[in-house]
Amino acid sequence: MDDLQPIVQAILDKIPQGVRLRQGVIDHVNTDGTVALTIGGDTTVIDHVMVLASAYLSAGDTVWIATDGRDLWVIGRLKTPADGWHEVGSAGEPAFSNSWVNYDIAVFRAAAFCKDALGFVHLRGVIKTGTVGTVAFTLPAGYRPAILEELVCISNGTIGRIEVDGTGTVKPGTPSNSAWVALDGITFGAG
Repeated sequence: MDDLQPIVQAILDKIPQGVRLRQGVIDHVNTDGTVALTIGGDTTVIDHVMVLASAYLSAGDTVWIATDGRDLWVIGRLKTPADGWHEVGSAGEPAFSNSWVNYDIAVFRAAAFCKDALGFVHLRGVIKTGTVGTVAFTLPAGYRPAILEELVCISNGTIGRIEVDGTGTVKPGTPSNSAWVALDGITFGAG
């Protein structure tokens, strides 16, 4: 893993200022080579997104997206890690705290986390009912950022915020709403 860090940093250093990386899910592939996808926990499908990667994409693939706030480009496909997703609240995994729970797992994915081969941690799922500003769960060592990460999410149909700090606490922050907070698309480097 340490051998990959210089490569990852070189890639990150080449991303122009103002361009952000997000995670999305392919809804369908168009005949013109563009794709339709969703970003984060949003259910709105964005159609005709340019694909810059030479990956064979299909519906359901999780992909990296670069955005400058105006345009979107698919830049690669995320592979599921060898150890799979760790579901919060499952046996042997971190527990929920402060009344946070999964939001209707019959419809939405359960809160979970994984780390990819490049050392990026990914969150997914939708949580609800806790108190905004309190810890929802704590990531174990190896899945924590080096310093505080403040990340944008979708919460109750509008913009929200997730804080993940060096101790591993995952905390929905203002302006999030406890009705529901989507973790899909939250990605950061493990420190």
